[in-house]
Amino acid sequence: MKKLLYTFTLIAIISSCRSIEKMVERGDYDGAIIHAAEKLAGKKNKKTKHVQALEEAFLKITQRDLDKIAYLDGTHKPKNWERIEAITDQMARRQDKIEPLLPLISNEGYVAQFDFVDTYALKNKARAGAAAYYYELGVAELEQARAKEDKWLARSAHENFARADHKLSNYKNTARLLHESHELGTAHIMIEVKNVGGAYVPARLQTELEAIDPSRLNSKWRRYYSARPESATYDYRSVLELTDIDLGPEREIITHHTDTKEVKDGFRYLRDKKGNIKTDSTGKKLKEDKFKTVYADVTEVHREKAAMVRGLMKVYHYNTAATISTRPLSVEALFSDYASTYRGDRRALCDTDHSRLKTYPLPFPHDEDMIADATYKLKDSFVAELSQIRI
Repeated sequence: MKKLLYTFTLIAIISSCRSIEKMVERGDYDGAIIHAAEKLAGKKNKKTKHVQALEEAFLKITQRDLDKIAYLDGTHKPKNWERIEAITDQMARRQDKIEPLLPLISNEGYVAQFDFVDTYALKNKARAGAAAYYYELGVAELEQARAKEDKWLARSAHENFARADHKLSNYKNTARLLHESHELGTAHIMIEVKNVGGAYVPARLQTELEAIDPSRLNSKWRRYYSARPESATYDYRSVLELTDIDLGPEREIITHHTDTKEVKDGFRYLRDKKGNIKTDSTGKKLKEDKFKTVYADVTEVHREKAAMVRGLMKVYHYNTAATISTRPLSVEALFSDYASTYRGDRRALCDTDHSRLKTYPLPFPHDEDMIADATYKLKDSFVAELSQIRI
């Protein structure tokens, strides 16, 4: 038994060593380092092959990363500083994995050599380079945005200043430039509501419709206004034009139908061909359920009423009045209620009829309430559509 256990252990060790060597041969250096570090961690009897495999994998991948950093050449290709920083982070994590194992000496006295790279200095250099790159990119975009009054360029500049500030907090004057680019990139939009179709809208609803809460719409790059502050300047004007209000008739539909269902109706004993009651192995009498069909004559009353409100959403440049977008809007408010009564056996009722059991349906809502419901939905549709406009 001991010989068998020894054999299996030996095979496992040889297999693990070979797998590490194969990883190195395939160029999977990080995989080899992870695997070797797991094999060596906390063990006093460290195999030389494992130690050498870890040493070789670390040497090769470190050299590969340094060659890649040299090729990316952040000094002359500053857009590559971000990639260089990522490579440096990988190197640091790799060295952190190996450092707890040092000094790494095999059971045969072999001492592994690891030339660690100063990743802290490399990372600081890369972060400073990336911050400078994003800052300069943002400055160039902001200058163009000022000259062209281009909000999209201002927003791109803002993102680059934010990246620079993320790399190095309070980098140069990024706080001021972030504020300036945000102000320049923000669209200021005036909201208006007009009843161009001449449809009747109750006074309280007209007031409610016009009182769209701008705070529901405000976002990072948009500010909405429903009033007209004298000091405000606007970039766009968004108008909701009511074109039609259609109030449907009150409809009451009475229908009749019959529900049927098979229900249990007692039981009967099972009998053999001679008429004797059957029993099981314990002598217990065998029986089965009896069923019968029950009926319920249902009278259903359905009341419905609808209100349709239609309009147009138009978005203009505030100063030039040039049209940016025109979209039709249409919403419906629907009232619907049922009441069911029956004669017969209640057990026959289907689930739908059972849920509708009551003497009368709800009364029809007033016309003004229906128009109000539809108008509120139109406001929501207007808000949703407006948020999708690319401005």
